[in-house]
Amino acid sequence: MKIIRKIAASGYLKALGLICLLLLSFVYAMFQGGFVSWFLFFSFLPFMAYMLVLGFYPMGSIHAERLFHRDSYKAGEDIHVRISVRMRWPFPIMYLIVEDGIPGKLKPKVHGSHKTVMFPMFRKEFSYIYTISEAKRGEHRFNNIRISTGDMLGFYDRKAVIECRDKILIYPRYETVGFSEAEAVYEHGNHASPVQNQSEHTIVTGVRDYLPGD
Repeated sequence: MKIIRKIAASGYLKALGLICLLLLSFVYAMFQGGFVSWFLFFSFLPFMAYMLVLGFYPMGSIHAERLFHRDSYKAGEDIHVRISVRMRWPFPIMYLIVEDGIPGKLKPKVHGSHKTVMFPMFRKEFSYIYTISEAKRGEHRFNNIRISTGDMLGFYDRKAVIECRDKILIYPRYETVGFSEAEAVYEHGNHASPVQNQSEHTIVTGVRDYLPGD
């Protein structure tokens, strides 16, 4: 798993704007003076520090993995998908939005949500499970996993797309076909009749070369 694209919607300009806002609040407290102005400055300082650290947090250190119980299923079975997220560096992330890129044909069959909001805080590993019911047969390819987070005031918006491509095979359902030989009744009992009174299309009776018109 690796990050193939990182999107920092804020960028360095927003970090510079936060620093300027912090300096302006400090200058206001210096010139205005009094308890209220300094209280506002120190109250806003933790939020400002959190947003600055979040702006430089390495999104590439977040890993995501998609897990299936099996590689192949039968049509109509339920598919349980587990999305596991692991963070290399502990950081108090307030929320984390995780969205799995499921194929379009399977989206109407999803029970639960393939997109969820988590509140990891200092946890380094967490996961969630969703179910795909009555899946149609065929080969289904899952796309990348998208994650996003931000600060409490909505000033920063950090996003990343994690490369995680998987595929599963869903085979048609099959049923056992019963077959019984014709029986004849005689005075001394029952036994299989050598006479075929009906054609059976499930048994191969011979092989010949292909001819035009077959």
